[in-house]
Amino acid sequence: MKRLICVALTLLPFAAMAAEWNSVTRTDAMTDEETIEAHIESTTGDRFTLLRRSDGSVWGYLELDSPHQFSVGDQVMARVDKNEPREFNDKLEKLTESLGDKIESWEWNPNLIGFRMWHGKKDDGCGYVQQLYNGSLLIFRYHPNQSTTRDLMFELDGNQAAISKAVGFDVSQCP
Repeated sequence: MKRLICVALTLLPFAAMAAEWNSVTRTDAMTDEETIEAHIESTTGDRFTLLRRSDGSVWGYLELDSPHQFSVGDQVMARVDKNEPREFNDKLEKLTESLGDKIESWEWNPNLIGFRMWHGKKDDGCGYVQQLYNGSLLIFRYHPNQSTTRDLMFELDGNQAAISKAVGFDVSQCP
């Protein structure tokens, strides 16, 4: 009996780490436009969602589990495996707005940050989406306040079908 309990306790952390990617199709009540999203939850209840918008761009949404919140103007750093970290923020949106042709690239509220991850032009390469597709671990870093950082981790294993479905093509076919 002790041996069975020891084996169960040994496997428990691995069961908690294993998360499943899900695909959900949503239909807009006003336009009847369908959107397919892929999402996963961390062991702490935070959620990462990936979807392709009607303009073809691919967005990531990072949603915090209560009571955690993003600070005003918070930036998000993301890293897939040992690839170079990437910063997502509102700088591109502000720059393009100042040039007179605003490109939406950022959404913020206390519990959710949305960011444009990829332009959506497969012929130009799949960029960050390809890193997500091929990776094992996605880490986000944000700043709940000025003196603190918090890292969120999402397992990427088993994501290929959900990500390909969300972006609308087989990401393994990217140049």
